[in-house]
Amino acid sequence: MKKALLLALPACLVLLKAPCAEARVVRLVIEKRQPFAGGKTFGAAGEFERLDGRVYFEVDPKDPLNALIVNLDRAPRNARGRFLS
Repeated sequence: MKKALLLALPACLVLLKAPCAEARVVRLVIEKRQPFAGGKTFGAAGEFERLDGRVYFEVDPKDPLNALIVNLDRAPRNARGRFLS
């Protein structure tokens, strides 16, 4: 067990140092709402809902954090010069 933990620790540290791409939510479209788990109550939190829909993101191709996204420089852009996904 200790050996597995010692092997996993360096991998976790590498992941923590890895840069993350940045995107902003520009639009949220909820197409369907329904009870989650048949309307079951979860303690003080109460009931949960399942939301089905789409989230639209905007990505700035010039941001250095987004450099790891493959072919982002070739993607079509909106009026603000950003890629909309």
